[in-house]
Amino acid sequence: LGCQHVDYSNIFLVGFARPIIGNIPSISEMQARYIVGLINGQYKRPSNIIEKNTIDRDLLNKRYPKLNTDQMYPVDMVPYCNRLAHKMGTYPSLMKLKSVSKWMKVMLSPFSTMHYLDEEFDLEYINNQRVYSPLIISALLVLIKIFDIPYTKIKKITEQ
Repeated sequence: LGCQHVDYSNIFLVGFARPIIGNIPSISEMQARYIVGLINGQYKRPSNIIEKNTIDRDLLNKRYPKLNTDQMYPVDMVPYCNRLAHKMGTYPSLMKLKSVSKWMKVMLSPFSTMHYLDEEFDLEYINNQRVYSPLIISALLVLIKIFDIPYTKIKKITEQ
């Protein structure tokens, strides 16, 4: 994930990921949450980290062929933060939120790291968020998200 050293389990890289779309502080916050969880023993370091790193580097080189991925770790902010959230078990899935309206509010309100379901998750904050997009755009975004879930799973299977 670009924030764990492959050879040394006690070296971490926060803020090294460079967003193609997004911002560094939000990414760094999610990386810091993940790393603190690793240090505290909440999350386990992958046993096959070298293999995962090789696959990740190959995907980065395919996706960003003109960038020197040895000097930077290019990411898209929201998908990258979602990957970290899945690893931490904090991704705001429909099953975890137990409400379609809450899930839609999280998915359609402006992105924030407060959307992830950790100890700082604030349901009141989510309930007070405004959705600024017109209904038709919101409906299209929900449809895209619904189709994105199986697409992402199939893509992961075929890339392995």
